[in-house]
Amino acid sequence: MSADGGATWGPETRLTAPGGDGAHPSVAASGAYVRAVWGSTRDGQAEVYSRGSTDYGATWDAEVRLSETPYESWVATVELSGQRTYVGWVDYRDANEEEYIRRSDDAGASWGPVTRLTNDVADSWAPSIAVNGEMVHFLWFDRRDAGVSDVDVETKVNEALTLVGLPASPPPVRDPAVYYLPPFMQRMQDKQQAVVAAAPGWVAGGGDPGGLQTIMTQFQALYSTWTLGWEIYYKRSSDGGATWAPDTRVTNAPGLSQRPSVAVSGSQVYVVWFDGRGGDLQVFSKHSPDGGVTWEPDLQLSSATGNPLGESMHPSIAVGSGGVHVVWYDLRDGNAEIYYKRCVNACPLASSVGGTA
Repeated sequence: MSADGGATWGPETRLTAPGGDGAHPSVAASGAYVRAVWGSTRDGQAEVYSRGSTDYGATWDAEVRLSETPYESWVATVELSGQRTYVGWVDYRDANEEEYIRRSDDAGASWGPVTRLTNDVADSWAPSIAVNGEMVHFLWFDRRDAGVSDVDVETKVNEALTLVGLPASPPPVRDPAVYYLPPFMQRMQDKQQAVVAAAPGWVAGGGDPGGLQTIMTQFQALYSTWTLGWEIYYKRSSDGGATWAPDTRVTNAPGLSQRPSVAVSGSQVYVVWFDGRGGDLQVFSKHSPDGGVTWEPDLQLSSATGNPLGESMHPSIAVGSGGVHVVWYDLRDGNAEIYYKRCVNACPLASSVGGTA
């Protein structure tokens, strides 16, 4: 921590136990209250852990696990308003990636129930939270708009397996205790390789290579659509998280839209994310002047070019009396570097966006 605006810094403090595997932390502060969250696999799968401080980080309370075993829970985020604490994360207890949130009204001395915020058949990922009084803003990226599911993808490659005379096992029923994605990716690789290996003999025996090629092209198209079919979603609560408004889709861009970060100042809500609408990955922003009721058009913030791996990703946003501040990592220099941009005076007009990017 720094007590002088970052001019000088105190020593590092290790918050996780020796021999642990804490990763992907998030931290928030409000006055003297500080709360950190992170992920750990000590319980056999990823779970969300937390520690808090009531004296600006000088001392820390005991570690507490906020998610419930034996289900995968990860990419946690935290926000504070006085002693009111909100922690959000992705949870697999429903055998599907869904957004969950948990609240404490006493700086983490006690915690309310775990509350599910999303309920759709597709994956929901990586939340971000901002709070202004009783108004809570919650964003994530969601695959519900892809129009294609992992079952659709596997069904199509199974069609190719059947065509060349190989057994085609159906997609297994999901188990909430076993995260589906690694086994799914391995099955897709194995099934594609089996089709490729069997195809020459099948063609030599009179099989139609054009028909097989058509099915495999359709499979690849479905796989790509499913992989890239992410959009940014938003929901808000006007009563401190007791009740929530319906989900609102805030992006509609070709290619993936991922990793939102949100900040709020009064009724002004600012969101940043990265997406691939232009063929490469750039950072975009969106602004709501009325607490998330309506949203203005997207504004592109980064303009990096020249790296085929994608240019600008994983932004983070903060807002204060000096304006709106955004950082991200950027590959324009041939390796990952951190870039910064800010908006001052009449934000978020495009003409007022400046900075080093």
